[in-house]
Amino acid sequence: MCRPTFHGCELQTLLPLLTICWKLAAGLVNLRKLNLNDSWLTPANLAHFSRLTYLSAASSQLDNQALAQLGPAVRLSLHELHLADNPAIDAQGARHLSSLQALTLLDLSGCAINSDGVEALARVSSLAVLEIQNSSCGLDGDALAPLSQLTNLHSLNVSCDDVDSGGALHIGKCTQLQRLTIGYNQIGDEGLLNLLTLARLQNLDLSCNCISSDGAYHLPRAFRCLTSLEIHTNNLGIAGASFVAQMTQLRHLQMHDNPLGAEGVQVLRTLRQLTNLNPLHMPS
Repeated sequence: MCRPTFHGCELQTLLPLLTICWKLAAGLVNLRKLNLNDSWLTPANLAHFSRLTYLSAASSQLDNQALAQLGPAVRLSLHELHLADNPAIDAQGARHLSSLQALTLLDLSGCAINSDGVEALARVSSLAVLEIQNSSCGLDGDALAPLSQLTNLHSLNVSCDDVDSGGALHIGKCTQLQRLTIGYNQIGDEGLLNLLTLARLQNLDLSCNCISSDGAYHLPRAFRCLTSLEIHTNNLGIAGASFVAQMTQLRHLQMHDNPLGAEGVQVLRTLRQLTNLNPLHMPS
């Protein structure tokens, strides 16, 4: 009998049709993509999936023990791993993942990643995209220091992580970054100064970070490659709007919920190259 050769499988959609067990799944030897989101299934018996490159198990009640059971073949083949909203995964789980040396994308948002977890993840030298936002532990101070070891990292999300100006200083050492999402933290103007080394940034989210017009002064001078800027819910007035208006390379701008006033809004209207602007909540 021929074995199935599926390249992708949404197991949770198959469950109403037949009882899925790992004995059946073991026959899917050519499986490349496996989605276990919102499922009671766990990746406890993945050793036989020697060609698996993508695994998503968000909101699946996974814990550190489940990650420990990832087989050696999977550890060599896996390129993308999505484990968002599994709060039982902490630094120990991160250590189990540190041997995934083919991994290029890792999503641990909503997990309990602390400074020890970041240190473990920094051993995955192949990482290009890292999502660790909304950690239940917070990542302030020197917690992000190990990130500078990830020389292939080009996209980082640390929003809602209690990142302060000290954390921004460590992020500023990741000079190869092209995308940074650091919204809903507390970096302030001092933290923004620590990010000015990131000259390659194309996408930057600074939303809700207590940034004033004084900090915004540096934006057009430091980020000449930036095409997308989210800086809403800060303290930018008309002077801040004037500095942003100098960034003629911008195509996407989110700047609502700042004390711009009517003059500030008028200044932003000079950015005629924008293809995406959220003006709906700008005070007039």
